[in-house]
Amino acid sequence: MRRIIALPIAAILIFGTLTPGFSQRRGRIDVHPKLDTTSFIEDGRRLSLIVGTRAAIQRLDRDFIPLEIAVVNRGFAGLTLTPESFALVDADGRRYPAVSGGTLKKAYGNIDVDRRLSVLSSILRARHAFYTPVDGPLTASFDRPFVRDIKLHRFSFATEIVYFPRPTGDVAGQQLRLIMKTRELDEPVVVSFLIASRKS
Repeated sequence: MRRIIALPIAAILIFGTLTPGFSQRRGRIDVHPKLDTTSFIEDGRRLSLIVGTRAAIQRLDRDFIPLEIAVVNRGFAGLTLTPESFALVDADGRRYPAVSGGTLKKAYGNIDVDRRLSVLSSILRARHAFYTPVDGPLTASFDRPFVRDIKLHRFSFATEIVYFPRPTGDVAGQQLRLIMKTRELDEPVVVSFLIASRKS
């Protein structure tokens, strides 16, 4: 599991030089490997954390951006996921917590359109055919009520779209990081990724 020493960009740059598969090029950190054209994966021995950006690419002009997040548990007896488990970090080290459902309802509108852009569930069902998919939305929608905690037992996975405040500056092409921390994890898990522009 990769160790996050600090969130400021200088510390993460140092961290990148010490971690296998997380290399530094010309003063910038490489993104994590891709699972598909718009998704990035941290594929650890005991769990995988995946960030999908397909919906975010279509929402770069909004105040909140949707990230499709998937967690695959292959080595822990259980993991408890809540909205507070996740945070977005921009290139300058600013940290953005997940947006509440009430805020989204007032300021964003219908999120079911974003759910139709989800791709990770079908990918993981094919990749982990014998794992149990766990459904429990951390973000409420018209036909899916809010669930406070998602209990993820061993050999199961969950996918969810989680919303974050739009980082400052030009989001497309900016180095971003998703941080996940649960009470069962000794260390946070991080995925470094980019959101492509719609013209890419």
